[in-house]
Amino acid sequence: FVRKPHLKKMSVTQNNISVVTIGECSSGKSTAMGRLMYELGLVSEEKMKQIEMEAKAMGCVNSKFAWILNKDKQERELNKTIDINIPPFELHDEGKKFDLIDTPGSNNYMKNMMTGIALASAAILFWRMDYDEYLSDDVMCLDDHLTLLNAKGISQVIVAFTQMDHVNYSYEQYQCFRSLVLARLKRFRFKERNIQCIPISGLYGDNLTERSANMPWYRSVTLLDAMKGLHLPDETKGYPLRVVVKDVYDKGGFGTVAVGSVVSGIMKPGMVVKFAPTGVEGEVKSIKKFGYELPFAKPTELIEFNVPDVSVSDIHRGHVASDAHFSPAFAVESFVAKVMIAKTPGVKPIFNGYTPVIDCGTAHVACKFKHILNTIDRHTGRPRADPGFVRGGDICTVKMEPIKPMCVEPYEICPMSSLGRITIRDNNQVIGF
Repeated sequence: FVRKPHLKKMSVTQNNISVVTIGECSSGKSTAMGRLMYELGLVSEEKMKQIEMEAKAMGCVNSKFAWILNKDKQERELNKTIDINIPPFELHDEGKKFDLIDTPGSNNYMKNMMTGIALASAAILFWRMDYDEYLSDDVMCLDDHLTLLNAKGISQVIVAFTQMDHVNYSYEQYQCFRSLVLARLKRFRFKERNIQCIPISGLYGDNLTERSANMPWYRSVTLLDAMKGLHLPDETKGYPLRVVVKDVYDKGGFGTVAVGSVVSGIMKPGMVVKFAPTGVEGEVKSIKKFGYELPFAKPTELIEFNVPDVSVSDIHRGHVASDAHFSPAFAVESFVAKVMIAKTPGVKPIFNGYTPVIDCGTAHVACKFKHILNTIDRHTGRPRADPGFVRGGDICTVKMEPIKPMCVEPYEICPMSSLGRITIRDNNQVIGF
């Protein structure tokens, strides 16, 4: 392959697409995206040689491309992604910019996976080719991932069938798994026109930037082409400013820096922002992205912004920054949500008082089912008031009470925002949305 030079200059006029990688642990997400970055020239030859030497020293030479993204010592020792990785992946194409969000696949790090999905507007779903199609656990994991994408309103999905080299680039094996995954996608009401299926090998680079000679039977797009074909997210500039916070740190000499994603509105330096649910305020001194200073930040931009007037202890992951003088976000004591119960934990139904974890934006807060207001009768389609409990498959309206302050907003305020959508988790399993 020919490594392509990386365009270093940041453009603020282009529209942004944030792409999240999602898939089961060991599905090859980090390896494929690391190799893609290398082929695009986003990683220098010197850096690649250094990573390869470090991987060989630890007996993990096949993980060298994954280590481009997984820089943490624990991640490399365990050979798995633990936290969200957002590498400087500035791929510019035809008026678009692409940001990459690499998430963990293990359910042990479900909170981090949820945070990554909340920052994204499109997804690459990875399916490992050496799965046993008859193992229900694999399909259950796939269903959980599709539930998460559905719940967060992500409709554009690229399905990467990874590790094709493990099955000798078999067309029959690919078709078998492609049919299985497409059937699950259709069951979750993903539209076929928004789905691209691509057989790849992350380790050897097959079908990442160029069509592979190992799969002459495949004549469609590469992974890079599929990313370029993603549609821009719906416009949310006219809505109030909302920035969901992913991380906060103290930068010596500059003060507090918050890292997050703009879900609606425009952020500019000099703006006074208010953080929900705490209500603290501070002026935005500067906005940066991968070290480049921006004059403003648009929806779906992954940014870091400097608020030196605010203490680092007053902002946390899950908080929401908004314009203090125009429709600021605020904490709620309770909220009413219409939810679909996909399944119940164990065999018992869910009663009033049940307290699962609710994911909203980048927040993960335990909330009590204070009152199940109604359910929709499956036979008549009419609401049935005050049922007292719900089972798997029920659609219901519930009044919820967070056990600590959190920010939730009506879906109508900004339908594209993740702050009007929730997922319900119990013991790291998604049970509703």
